Amino acid sequence: MSQIENRPTHSVSRFWCPRDGRFFLSDGGYLADPSGDARDVLNPDLADFSDISDQSCLVLLGEPGIGKTTALREERQTAERSAR
Repeated sequence: MSQIENRPTHSVSRFWCPRDGRFFLSDGGYLADPSGDARDVLNPDLADFSDISDQSCLVLLGEPGIGKTTALREERQTAERSAR
């Protein structure tokens, strides 16, 4: 196993945004109430992966080490479980 695979991970909700979409971060740099009622007002461009998984092509961009590979692995595992 690589060093990356040995690092502890934390279960978090991830939200996806189109490259030209907008999102609002609170003062602490976090999404403002990403799963509450205000999401539709503050962050209408955000989506859960299940909402966009039917797209024929998705590109996941981000800084190194923020969990892109982990996010894709988790979504693959979710898809495999639901296919059983």
